[in-house]
Amino acid sequence: MKKRIKKFILQLLGSRFLLIFNESLVLDRWLWISHRIKIKDIAVADIGCGNGWLSMNLARMGKNITVTGLGYSDRDLAKAKHRATVLNLSNVQFRVQDVRYLENCNDMIGKFDAVICFEVIEHILDDVKLFNNLVKLLRNGGKLYMTTPNEDYIPMGIHDKGPFHEIEDGGHVRKGYNYSDLTEMAIMAGLSIDEISYCSGWSSQQLTKLLWVVSQHTDYRVAWLLTLPLRILPPFLDSFIKRDYPKYSICLVATK
Repeated sequence: MKKRIKKFILQLLGSRFLLIFNESLVLDRWLWISHRIKIKDIAVADIGCGNGWLSMNLARMGKNITVTGLGYSDRDLAKAKHRATVLNLSNVQFRVQDVRYLENCNDMIGKFDAVICFEVIEHILDDVKLFNNLVKLLRNGGKLYMTTPNEDYIPMGIHDKGPFHEIEDGGHVRKGYNYSDLTEMAIMAGLSIDEISYCSGWSSQQLTKLLWVVSQHTDYRVAWLLTLPLRILPPFLDSFIKRDYPKYSICLVATK
C-alpha cells in the first residue's frame, strides 16, 4: 500500500517533489544551477548524485539533455532508477561509482559538456585528486559546476559543528572552502573561472535548523509536513533579510 501511495505522489508531483522533500538547502542549489546551466544538446555528469534529485530534475528540462548520475549507495541508486522509470525519464541513467576513483572511468573521460558536483568534495580527503578527476571528465569548453560548504558558515547544529572526521566514513572531513581555495584548485587544474558565488542564506539555514530540531523528536516526514508551509519563504526572504549573514555554500562555475 505504501509503495502505491509513493508511486502516486511521484507521478502526481514529478521529480520537483524531491526538491522540497529534502532540507531547504537542496532547493537553493537547484535554483542556483537552473539559472546557469545550458541545456541544448548537452551531456551532464552528476557526481555524487545521492537519490538522484538533481539528475532527474535536469533530465526533465529537455529531451536533448542526457544525464549520468554517479553514486556510491546501491540503495539510493536503486530508488533513483525506479523513480526515473516511473517518471518515464529515458534520458537519465545511474551508475554505482566510488567518486574517489573516477580515474577508473575510462569510458567517461572527456565525454561531458557539464560536470556537476554538489556538496561532495568536503567528504573527500584527497580533494585535489577529486577536483582534477572531475575536470578530466569534461570536454574542452565544458563547464564544472560545484557547491561545497562555505568555510565561514555559522553551524546550524551538531551536523556541521565539528570536530570533522579524520577518515572517509561519510561525514565531512573539513568544514568547507573559501574563495582562495576554489580559485587555486581551479587554476591548477587548468580551468578558467567564470564565477564564484554563494547560496543558502539566513532564512534557509534557519528553516533547515528547525527541520533538524523537530525531526529529532518525531518522524522526519512529520517534521517535514510541520515545516512545509514555511518552505516558500527562503527564496524570497534571503534576498533582503540579513544579507551579510554567511551563506552556507560557496559555488563555482569554471570552464575547461
